[in-house]
Amino acid sequence: MPKQKFNNYDIRAEVACLRARLVGTWLTNVYDRDKTSFVFKFTRSGGATESGEGEKINVVIESGTRFHCTSHARASASGGGGGKASSTDQPSKFNAKLRMHLRGKRLNAIDQIGSDRAVDFTFSSGDTEHHLIVELYAQGNVLLLDKDDVVLTLLRTHRDDDKGVKILGNHRYPRERFRTHKRVTLHDLEGALVGRARGEDTLAGAAADSNSNSNSNSTATDAAAAAAAPRAPATLREALCKGLGQNPPLVDRAAKLAGLPMGGNTPLPLKEDSSSLNSNSNATAPVVERLLRQLSVLDDWFEGVGDGSAVPTGVVTRRRKPGATGDDDDAFVVDDFSPLPPIDAIDSNANSTATDDDDARVQAYESFDDALDAYFASFETQAATRQRERAEKAVVDRLEKVRSTHWVPRFQSRHTSTPFNAASDAFQLHPDVASYRTLPKVRKDQSQRAAALEREREADELRATLIEYNLERVDVALAAVNNALAGGMGWGDLEIMIREETRAGNPVAGTIKSLDLANNKITVTLANHLDDDEDDEDEEEEDGEDEDKDGDEDDAGEGDDEKSSERKRKQQQKKLRRKRRKAVAVELDLSLSAYANARTHFEKKKKHATKHDKTLAQTERAVAAAEKKAKADFARVRARPTHWSPYDRVGVVNADP
Repeated sequence: MPKQKFNNYDIRAEVACLRARLVGTWLTNVYDRDKTSFVFKFTRSGGATESGEGEKINVVIESGTRFHCTSHARASASGGGGGKASSTDQPSKFNAKLRMHLRGKRLNAIDQIGSDRAVDFTFSSGDTEHHLIVELYAQGNVLLLDKDDVVLTLLRTHRDDDKGVKILGNHRYPRERFRTHKRVTLHDLEGALVGRARGEDTLAGAAADSNSNSNSNSTATDAAAAAAAPRAPATLREALCKGLGQNPPLVDRAAKLAGLPMGGNTPLPLKEDSSSLNSNSNATAPVVERLLRQLSVLDDWFEGVGDGSAVPTGVVTRRRKPGATGDDDDAFVVDDFSPLPPIDAIDSNANSTATDDDDARVQAYESFDDALDAYFASFETQAATRQRERAEKAVVDRLEKVRSTHWVPRFQSRHTSTPFNAASDAFQLHPDVASYRTLPKVRKDQSQRAAALEREREADELRATLIEYNLERVDVALAAVNNALAGGMGWGDLEIMIREETRAGNPVAGTIKSLDLANNKITVTLANHLDDDEDDEDEEEEDGEDEDKDGDEDDAGEGDDEKSSERKRKQQQKKLRRKRRKAVAVELDLSLSAYANARTHFEKKKKHATKHDKTLAQTERAVAAAEKKAKADFARVRARPTHWSPYDRVGVVNADP
């Protein structure tokens, strides 16, 4: 699986690259790419380019995944960032907040928070200072803080009462939860190899030593010490990741450079090769020392990149596609990126590096930022290609499935249902049967599409009408949920409160059916109770008219058709009124008022109506084309000469054709 997320070493290298390139620039604008990724456009004034104009730099920031400069055009949902978008597209609410506080301000600093996977972009200074925090772990997050680290806006709220962590609007952002960088010592490494976390003392062993003189409690103490002892790790990767917080790729790198060919999969306890094994307990000391030396090299690199004494380069690894042959670029796909040089020897006179693996190709870059831009540009192209191939395969499979239902035998016995010949060429697509079988299916498929669009149009019209009938109730429900969220109430607490208020008989809470706060929406149940009296009177009048019509059935004459159509129309109106009286689930946007939500559903209704008209027109064209093809195929079949059959009418083989 291609690498998609940064580790803390990648972040340290990219922060160093962006600090050298972006600090001192001014933020011109922010654009949406999708719900979790944005393009920040920076400008450096003062003739930074050959033409004398200011340098323009685009930075892609994706929550939980990446951040880097880019020179590739990427589609933007808010009309910018190097991509094409409609002029009517508006920025998201989060983007509008970013623009309001950050646009036109100077970027003064870029820092990694501790040694963890979070980055702090500092804009302006003094009372107008703001911080843009990008979290690149788990689901990720992007937050805007003021000078006092109070959250002004954020993509995703998070709350963990057990750890005392609250990442909510109008709350202070907890920076102290991030870990800081600590060099690996021999004591830390030896403790991790036996399953002890860094800084953790063997309290159970100490308790056992202090109570070793007590014979009465010795058994209980030994049992407690055994229960408190952690499970010994099985592999080197497990030990260093759990005990030292290292990353699996870095553990594999350090292990291989320390002379362990299996890398992070090396089983524990560590041993030398079979020729050096003996009864000496210190036989593993050289391995531990070599491993500590390689981990110290990584610590030196991490600290050097942070203080500017080391310049991070970039490496992109490409792997051969499954089943692909040759050495063309199309036969390889991007697989990994790293700020550290590859383990294999690199030819300094070429951009490409050779490895022992024929299915891998390594590309070196002078800057880690350039490597990231090239990697993710190729990754997005590959993802689009895979999506297109899956869509094409789905179409081909569908056509094959349709064709397979229309294969009929070329020769058929008159007395049995078995084909004359079981060979592969004994079956062919009979034009006559295929065309006339396809024609009703085309009609059915097109009519089903038109009916589905009509149902969607009626449903949106009904939802919009119900919102208009219940404007006051909808506004109260929207205001209640928005006020609770603005007060910092958690999503789970809000659901519990709604359930309790519903049981207590609160009519507003009773209308709220479900919450979809991740998409800023709620679902309410609405019904039309305003026209009940009028509907009852209309129903009584209709019942009376029906009785009169039943009594005059014998006297019916030329007006039967008109009366029948009028009765049918009134029955449809009656059915629609009954449907409106039923409670219907209606989805509402929390950022819109009741009128605006109704207008949204009316706009959807118009779109479905337009699609319905286009579908009907397409249906007529599709059916006409299918009928024309069926007639042409039938005429062609009728024009074919009659061939001799190996069976005559009674099933006896003819001797002479």
